[in-house]
Amino acid sequence: MNCRWLFSRTLNIPLQVNKLEPSEVEHLNAALGWLGLKQWKEASQELEKLSPEAQKHPDTLEVRCLVFEQAERLDLSTEAARLIIRHAPERAFGWFHLAYALDQLKLTNRAYDTLLEVLDQFPKDWQMHYNMACYACKLQRWSDCWHWLEKAFTIGDARELTLMAMEDPDLQPYWNHIGMPKLKK
Repeated sequence: MNCRWLFSRTLNIPLQVNKLEPSEVEHLNAALGWLGLKQWKEASQELEKLSPEAQKHPDTLEVRCLVFEQAERLDLSTEAARLIIRHAPERAFGWFHLAYALDQLKLTNRAYDTLLEVLDQFPKDWQMHYNMACYACKLQRWSDCWHWLEKAFTIGDARELTLMAMEDPDLQPYWNHIGMPKLKK
């Protein structure tokens, strides 16, 4: 299945903001289920069962973005995220996944700047702050890394996030930098 073909039909078409029909929601949920099983091709096939109008819905584009990420088509994931941002900038998903794709494409500075640009719009989104810490760590901005971790800990469940951060390979250089030993499993 050609991922670019699947996506090309939605690139220059305004997004639909109407409610999805129950059967379309079922297809979206099925696609998410396939993604949970790491079966992006099957997830993509579920999305193809949607009506042309539903194909343009922001919820569909979000799932399609996840399909592209799992298929390791970060170029298409980036396009999908940008389309969501263009038509629904109030959705954190587009910004978050654009930054993720940029980071995976080794454009970590751009990922960092992308989230920095919109953090004020999503003050209660701990994931954005947490990812800012990861990007800062990759860029060896140690004080920024700690700043963003503290913000994430304040917004989210501090205990849970601390445990997650201690195990996160993206943050390991920070822990090494401050001389913290690795947690034993």
